[in-house]
Amino acid sequence: MLREINYTSLWFDEFGVARSEPYITPSGRDITHTYNTKKDSIVAPSLVEKLEISDRPNVFIRVALNLENDEELTSVFINDDVQSPISTINRGRQIVDYSTIDNITNQEMLNEFTRRVAIESTSAFTHLSFGSALMPTHGSAETLLCIFPDVFDTPLKFHETSWEMPLVYDGIMKHEARKVVQI
Repeated sequence: MLREINYTSLWFDEFGVARSEPYITPSGRDITHTYNTKKDSIVAPSLVEKLEISDRPNVFIRVALNLENDEELTSVFINDDVQSPISTINRGRQIVDYSTIDNITNQEMLNEFTRRVAIESTSAFTHLSFGSALMPTHGSAETLLCIFPDVFDTPLKFHETSWEMPLVYDGIMKHEARKVVQI
């Protein structure tokens, strides 16, 4: 239900409080930590990329069944971007993703939800794993600015998906992050 009203999934912060917030695309999130191998830093980056796009849809249809006034709302998003390798133009056909929704009550919310589903589906991820010194200030879903000139040419913004930290004085914190790549 939270996803349908354009909120994040329920998660717990470092104080044990359950939270959910309005969804913000990864590119629109504020940077919370910066890692830089140019400066005095103990960062060991390794980049793994995998792009699987063969089954990605390019037309998204969402129908909201509004039970309050018996009105059916429909929203359609078509990926016809010439730059996208999975667009209807480049594939020469439509691959449709259709679904009904119960908890959206107006056309504007339905259009935003359909747009979000389309953007998420027409995105792939570049994954980044690296180690660092112990960073006890990390929370949930941090946004990292990674400046690794040996790996990529420009600083890149990544969304941290997980981290683990051994509780020993000389431990290495392991970070897993991903970056959205539009396809």
